[in-house]
Amino acid sequence: MSALLPRHLGSFLLGIGITVLASMSAFGDGLGYYRWPTVSSESLVFASEGDLWRASLDGAAPTRLTTHVEEESAPALSPDGKWVAFDAHYDGAREVYVMPLEGGSPTQLTFEGGGATVCGWTPSGKVIYRSLDIPGPTRRCVLRTIDPVAQTIETIPFLDATDVTYTDDGETLYLTRFGIALTGDNVRQYRGGVMAQLWRMSTGADSAERLGADFDAPIRDPMWWQGRVYFISDKSGHDNIWSVDPSGHDAQQHTSLTGWALRHARMRDGVIYYQRGADLYRHDLAAEQQSKIDIRIVSDRDDARLRWLEKPLDYFESARPGGEGKSAAVTARGRVAVLFPSPRRRVDLDIPVAGRARSAIIGPKGEWVYLVLDQDRFGELWRFPSN
Repeated sequence: MSALLPRHLGSFLLGIGITVLASMSAFGDGLGYYRWPTVSSESLVFASEGDLWRASLDGAAPTRLTTHVEEESAPALSPDGKWVAFDAHYDGAREVYVMPLEGGSPTQLTFEGGGATVCGWTPSGKVIYRSLDIPGPTRRCVLRTIDPVAQTIETIPFLDATDVTYTDDGETLYLTRFGIALTGDNVRQYRGGVMAQLWRMSTGADSAERLGADFDAPIRDPMWWQGRVYFISDKSGHDNIWSVDPSGHDAQQHTSLTGWALRHARMRDGVIYYQRGADLYRHDLAAEQQSKIDIRIVSDRDDARLRWLEKPLDYFESARPGGEGKSAAVTARGRVAVLFPSPRRRVDLDIPVAGRARSAIIGPKGEWVYLVLDQDRFGELWRFPSN
């Protein structure tokens, strides 16, 4: 046995060395994790390492736009390509900001105490954002627009709308309602009651019409282009690009992808940009061709530095079984996850960003999680679905 030890040890060390060298090679090549693509006629803006970056449309020569220690996300370039709106946690709560694409100090546009998420721009140059700042039950939302100069806010009168696209003349809105943007879940092929829907309404109207009710699959990330509404759906079993006519009929599938989900899709001049896995892609509708955008960022990779936790259990609060012993609620660092035996996935509860959860327990039937949420002067008793 002692004669075999060096051979096994050598193989183990060789494997470690190959892994380390591969990691160093990936870092040296400038590979990163890229999200939220948005484009103008000349520039591509995306998020990586918690900051915003700017590159040419082919991904060349990326430069860092923001350096704040807090995360910036959901960038959206203005129609004239001069401004970029985004949301960030600069002062604790997530709010909407805008800054010049050429660089400059961000200006805060919303003061809602958190939950503001950028969705895009109107054709007239107003920032569109999703807001949780409405009276009534929790986790309801509306879409609002804000003028970045006058900072006047208008609410689109359609409850639980999560995203919107405008026709070129700005007279008609195509909105999505419900979906995972509300639930915070990553479930695939969901066909339940809060499945994302497509709706149409006129500017200034107080009512909307549902479209594509017989599509029987979620519709998200709506994008208007040349008389059709393009969107992302997993109707085929995997996320792909689809479109319908202005009345919600004549559904057409434009890609046949499998595997990684398509996220954060945005349109510019007939080209759809989206995230798939850790990379960004573009799909040319006219040519019906898609390609990966080759992005190589130059960074000190500060987030990849080794960090030692002397007492990791200091971050752990509790783990309580429930649901007839078939699940457990784990609380750590103010967040709660529900764990199940394989093959069920872990569920991360959608705790408000400005809140801190504690003392989570699962109800007797396993359907609900009860916890104390601290986000004001006093703790509140909250209930979340366990799935």
